Amino acid sequence: MHRSCLSCDLDVSSQETTIVHQIFRGFMKSRVTCLSCQAVVDSYKAFLDVSLDIKAASSLTTILEDCVTPKQLDQKRCFRCSKMCEMGERLPGLPGGRQGAFQHLAVCLLSRCKKKAAASKKVTVHRAPRVLTLCLERADQRTGTKIDKFVEYPEYLDLRPYMSDTAGGPLLCSLYAIVVHSGDTCFEGHFLCYAKASDGLWYKMDDESVDSCDIHTVLGQQAYLLFYA
Repeated sequence: MHRSCLSCDLDVSSQETTIVHQIFRGFMKSRVTCLSCQAVVDSYKAFLDVSLDIKAASSLTTILEDCVTPKQLDQKRCFRCSKMCEMGERLPGLPGGRQGAFQHLAVCLLSRCKKKAAASKKVTVHRAPRVLTLCLERADQRTGTKIDKFVEYPEYLDLRPYMSDTAGGPLLCSLYAIVVHSGDTCFEGHFLCYAKASDGLWYKMDDESVDSCDIHTVLGQQAYLLFYA
């Protein structure tokens, strides 16, 4: 993985990070839009993996489509702007200006209204990592029980519809590996993985046991982690 992912030239910022960050780090873009004056504020946040709620969906593409759909923010959590700000202006008290303004996206910055108003938020992938790690949340946050359901995921995933820039051709990545949890609850059990070798063949890896398998077997698992490269 190290050789295949890092064989190309790296920019300066990537060279200064660890191998883990060079391979798995991407950036999310959050855009908050005031529904009154249409002012927008963008912010960016690095990630190593993306956690996805699977309770209400049966496929990965459905979950991702919901993630990039604009959501209306609760008006009670909006922010009252005390100053008119141009889009490129650094915001007082917030590191990095616009980039630092919404590290915790719970407020609405109204650059022209200067009052509380409804706003929407849209989250997209601004820069995809070399290896995209998707975590299908199988632990119920309220009860801690395991969500034991099948979520369909493709062998090839087009990231273009989920990017900040949706223009251009498909941005295809292929399934590289999956991790599966075997067990009745989240508090016990066993992890195993399916990984694709450099020759394109798939293998099931369960501790010291390594067996060949086909792609249909891989796509039929109750996956916990998905790796696309």
